[in-house]
Amino acid sequence: MAQPSKVQPGLLIGHCFPDQIKNYTFRDVILYALGVGASRDPMNQDELRYTYENMDGFQTVPTFGTTMPNLSNIFENLLEAPGMPEFNPMMLLHGHHKITFHSPYPVEGGSVCTKTIVRDILDKKSGALLVLTIESQDTNTNTVLCTNECSLFIRGIGNFGGRNRPIQPDTQTISPPTRAPNWQFQKKTTANQAIHYRLCGDYNPIHIDPNMAAIGGFDRPILHGLCTLGITCFGIVREILQDIASEMISIEGRFTAAVIPGEVLTINVWKQNPKLLLFETLKENGKVCISQGMVQLKNAATSSKM
Repeated sequence: MAQPSKVQPGLLIGHCFPDQIKNYTFRDVILYALGVGASRDPMNQDELRYTYENMDGFQTVPTFGTTMPNLSNIFENLLEAPGMPEFNPMMLLHGHHKITFHSPYPVEGGSVCTKTIVRDILDKKSGALLVLTIESQDTNTNTVLCTNECSLFIRGIGNFGGRNRPIQPDTQTISPPTRAPNWQFQKKTTANQAIHYRLCGDYNPIHIDPNMAAIGGFDRPILHGLCTLGITCFGIVREILQDIASEMISIEGRFTAAVIPGEVLTINVWKQNPKLLLFETLKENGKVCISQGMVQLKNAATSSKM
């Protein structure tokens, strides 16, 4: 079937991609933790719980669930989706991401079935904003492990006559308070962090190939937005939740600026109420790279101690 010259929302919205099956082991759990900065100090016993499979209390960084979908397959399916015109993958930017945690991930590994549906597509004139819902389920227990909701902005395929706003927003964004943050901490990225992180499953060449990065409008390869979100999540779990990762129900944020590997990130976190944290992640130059950040927490003892 020939691809249309413009986006056709009626064909695209509600389209389901083929189910994906992905197997992982404890090695992938460790690789992800290393990718978001765990165990930079090999003598840090607390962080070995994320990088040493024989450690008592071995656990995953919550955002490990963002690697359960096979992003390369999703992008390939998107290129062939009904109602989708041809586009250059280097023109695709990750706009917003939310992951909700439903059940603990099996840390020793497992098999995951991922189901992806196109929930909406918005006409932003300079491009199209595609909204996907991705549900990952344990194939052994049929338990839903997590749901990823992401917005992908594809430059150059806008002006197709569609809506520019969702019919009904899923969540209400809350701006951070003007007061000083309750917590502030820094995380330094490494110069080769994007090369390391891509081994978690996102092989987009914009993160490793300078020529491809230039086509996307960048001077050099950039860090994955989901890596920046993972670094932020890991920092919140360590600095605020005292390594009780299960306290986190969801985390989300809007990617507003590209991070260059090697930059130092500053994470500001505000306690909105015992069950809600707001955050912003900033680059070295003070520019916000994740805005409208929110973390939903369980109503547990950890929340009341913060």
